[in-house]
Amino acid sequence: MRKLNQRFRTGFLHSLHWFFAGWLAISGAGAQSISKQIIVDQFGWRPSAKKIVVFANPVNGQNNGSPYTPGSQFQIHRSSDNSTVLTGNVTVWNNGNLHTDSGDKAWHGDFSSLTTPGLYYVYDPANNLRSYEFEVRDDIYAAALKASTRTFYYQRSGTAIPA
Repeated sequence: MRKLNQRFRTGFLHSLHWFFAGWLAISGAGAQSISKQIIVDQFGWRPSAKKIVVFANPVNGQNNGSPYTPGSQFQIHRSSDNSTVLTGNVTVWNNGNLHTDSGDKAWHGDFSSLTTPGLYYVYDPANNLRSYEFEVRDDIYAAALKASTRTFYYQRSGTAIPA
C-alpha cells in the first residue's frame, strides 16, 4: 500500500509539473499568435533561394471574416531563442488592388539575405502576430522527394506488397 501511494504521489507531481510547464509556455507574457494571413513556404527554403513572405488581407471570399493589415516592417526570428535575425520592409503588391481569384489584398517581403540554416518564423511586430515555422537548409526538399517517390510504390496496382 505504501509503495502504491508513493507511486501515485510521484506520478501526480510529475503530471502537475508538466501541466504547469505547458500552461506557462502557452500563456506567457507577450506570446505571439500564429496568423494564417502571414504565408510562408510549407517546405522551407534552400539557403541560396529567393525567400518571399506574403501578407494577405482577405477582403472577399471564404476568409473575409479575418481582416489583416501588416505593419510597415517584418522580422525574421530564430525559433530556438526567439531572437531577431533580420528585419525587412513590407511592400504592397499589385498597387494595393485585390487579387481577382482569391479576393485578397496582399503585401510581400523579401528576406533572401537569410542564408544561415535553421528553424525560423516571420513576425509582424505591429500586430504581434507570427507565421508558422519554416526551415532553411540545403536538403530542404529531400523529405518531400522521398515521400512523393514512395507514393508511386504504394499506389501501384496489381502487385503484391509483401509484409
